[in-house]
Amino acid sequence: MYREKSQTQTLVTLSPGGYLQKKIKHLEELKKIVAGLKQQGKTVFLNSHLLSEVELVCDTVAILNKGRLLRVASVDELTLAGTKYEIGFSGELPQAFQEETTALVLKLGHAHQLLLAELENTEALNRLIDLMRKHGIAITSITQKKSSLEESFLNLLKPEGQP
Repeated sequence: MYREKSQTQTLVTLSPGGYLQKKIKHLEELKKIVAGLKQQGKTVFLNSHLLSEVELVCDTVAILNKGRLLRVASVDELTLAGTKYEIGFSGELPQAFQEETTALVLKLGHAHQLLLAELENTEALNRLIDLMRKHGIAITSITQKKSSLEESFLNLLKPEGQP
């Protein structure tokens, strides 16, 4: 149960449709309440299947599946894909460049002056940038892409070795 003047150190919410969600009408209000409780040194356990909301409110997440703990990590750790990049470029991608990237890039796609690359690590990113420069491709931006908490959850559920 939610009590604004609670002396307890831990607050547990039982479901997204429960008392807390009915009392708090807006996600921003929930974020403010959780931040205030955190500043007071209190812990809030938010039990929810609405991962998009959890991602916005929580800083640490425990992911469970069928009663089994799969992972405990910060939202940043879980959502930072780390290997997916969106690289803006001007001009065309020469066929020779596309052929040379097959050994370097896990997944590659391009549309509207954006190269979407999934790489093994940042060393591979630097090799891809060097390859782009070698082929005279002007780089206009590089953005590391984040996955959603929901995508991270689904990836944790995949059996080993499944794409």
